[in-house]
Amino acid sequence: MKPVLLLLASAVVLASCAPALTAQQRAGRLVNVANGQEGRITLTGATITGRNAVRVDLGGEVLTGEYNVLGADTRLGFGVSVGVSSPSANVLFGNVEAARVPNGTRNGTIIAKSEGGLVLTCDFLVDVENRGNGTCTDGRGGRYAFQF
Repeated sequence: MKPVLLLLASAVVLASCAPALTAQQRAGRLVNVANGQEGRITLTGATITGRNAVRVDLGGEVLTGEYNVLGADTRLGFGVSVGVSSPSANVLFGNVEAARVPNGTRNGTIIAKSEGGLVLTCDFLVDVENRGNGTCTDGRGGRYAFQF
């Protein structure tokens, strides 16, 4: 019984040392391409990937919804290795490998709506440093460019 209690106590101590996960926020700017009206876009989530929350402040309206960033596409990488064990053993071995390497950009989408019924949809690209830009359209015919 003592080993179980010791294990449990160790787990509690280690858990208290673990860093707390906090929601990461990325703020950006949204601009109407026809009239220059500016808004604010805030992406919230522990990571930029997966499904996370978005808030858009635009012309006195607040839109809320989700954003999603897809996993990185991959490109074909290539590697070759050759080795010799020893002259007396006459052993030669090698390896040719085709590896998948992630590209630098990922695609994302945003869908948000206001209580007044305004719907905003966006498509964007995110780089390896989680910076992004894209375009949006709303249900009233407005078109926007944004960056974060």
